[in-house]
Amino acid sequence: VKQERFSPQSNQVRERYRKELKLPEDATVLIYCAELIKNKNQTFLLHAMKKLVDQGENLYCVLVGIDYTKGEMVEYIQ
Repeated sequence: VKQERFSPQSNQVRERYRKELKLPEDATVLIYCAELIKNKNQTFLLHAMKKLVDQGENLYCVLVGIDYTKGEMVEYIQ
């Protein structure tokens, strides 16, 4: 793993990505990088995040990876 590739970015880079992804400045953002497949159980993560959001937390989850669920993950999110 190239640590410099995954190190914290400058505020300018963060601001650019937040603007591009329409993420509020004051939100907590979780970035999850992995293949989207059933055996990784990302729906558990999304269900837990929904509970926190329903309780008033300002959370966003950015899923990065190829969707091997044939659209089921996108359908679950919607």
